Amino acid sequence: AFLTETDRIDNLLTAALRLAVPIILAAAGACLAERSGLMNLGIEGQMMVGAITAFVTVYYTGNPLFGAATGALAGLLTAAVVGYLTITMAVDQIITGISVVILGTGLASFLYLQVFGITGTPPRIQGSTPVDLPVLSDIPAIGQIVFSQSPLVYAALLLVVALWWVLSRTAFGLSVRAAGESPEAADSVGVSVPRTRWITLLISGATAGMAGALVIDGLGFFQDGITGGRGWIALGVV
Repeated sequence: AFLTETDRIDNLLTAALRLAVPIILAAAGACLAERSGLMNLGIEGQMMVGAITAFVTVYYTGNPLFGAATGALAGLLTAAVVGYLTITMAVDQIITGISVVILGTGLASFLYLQVFGITGTPPRIQGSTPVDLPVLSDIPAIGQIVFSQSPLVYAALLLVVALWWVLSRTAFGLSVRAAGESPEAADSVGVSVPRTRWITLLISGATAGMAGALVIDGLGFFQDGITGGRGWIALGVV
């Protein structure tokens, strides 16, 4: 059956939202780190590591949610490398960030070849199934576009809202903003600036890793450069 013009537009906007959510999630995590005074320039590498980890996980378990969790963990561990170099060792942030991007991109390709080798037909996975939210999915025009997405998309959007709430409505968020705007003042009232930056950087890495998993969930396969520069776009958003 032929799709009507309205159906084609709805499908296009639904896919656009699903592709935009990884950028939104990665940018939200990076914004948290940036407000603490530390720019996480390694997002692209963290997304790549999260993507390959999620792909392998879903390929062998068939569980997209578990894949997103392992992708987030992989991104967090990659961000820990950034944290050790920039916070603990005081290495230049730009050099460290670019190095982690190169490391993460190369590591993702290496792991893919180690697990799957060179095959004529690239392996594929089944992404998460879209879920219609009751009542909301029936709203004219936007219902099927916004409220008929995969559970991972809903989880990512909720995480973005949660990060905004933490940053703007909690004592920890105040500490984060103080650490970024006036580290000396924050330290004088007992806020550990290095500890605060470590926490925000690890959160940023986890969101970047989950963003990579979301890319995989939407496409269903892995290849070199699968994130398509979304990490750099997220930095531009920040």
